[in-house]
Amino acid sequence: MGINPEKDNWLFHAQGYLKLARLCCQELLKPSHHWSEGNSRVPSDWHESFPVGYNTSDLLPGILFTIKHGIELFLKSALIDLGVPNFTSHDTIELFKTIKKIILTTKWKPVYLDTGQCELSEEEIMRISDEVVPRLEHLIISLRENQILNEKLGIAPVPDPKNQLFRYPQITRGNQYDFATLVTNISEEDIKGIILLIDELYEHLNDIGFMFAVDARHKPREK
Repeated sequence: MGINPEKDNWLFHAQGYLKLARLCCQELLKPSHHWSEGNSRVPSDWHESFPVGYNTSDLLPGILFTIKHGIELFLKSALIDLGVPNFTSHDTIELFKTIKKIILTTKWKPVYLDTGQCELSEEEIMRISDEVVPRLEHLIISLRENQILNEKLGIAPVPDPKNQLFRYPQITRGNQYDFATLVTNISEEDIKGIILLIDELYEHLNDIGFMFAVDARHKPREK
């Protein structure tokens, strides 16, 4: 645990959700389990004769929801570190807007340890401002607007500020999607793409998380 246990609790949950989504994608690409395996409710002879693996319809909604939920928790953990927690909003665009403003308006300074080692370099500060922030913003908007529905079903994006879609079949105002068609249209390459998306999100969210953790310890800001 770091110096802020509350933040760490949110961070570990966030990382766990993204890793869970990645694990589900890996299971779809390289099946290694059966849902009936070790299930005391399923007769052993039935499992041995008709083993049933997990398929896209089983895991896709959970994959998409946990990615979005993981982002939400990552952003909330960062806001705790910054001293401006927001526990009420589920809107990842709103949460990221606060983070983006702080990153781009703060005059950060490099941080050097007593050993002389650079913990937060000028290059890293610039990379986060110039590359990580714009890329994360794009990914967060795409997921919050459920762009996958436009890509795979040809329908207009579905804004989802409360992160309800895929957690439920529809959101409060009735916007829903054709589940069967979406599942049919998801290919192996799409699942590989989702893994790459998770990896990129995990890397960049941890980039800003590290920056804010350094900030919490050293306050590398110009007065």
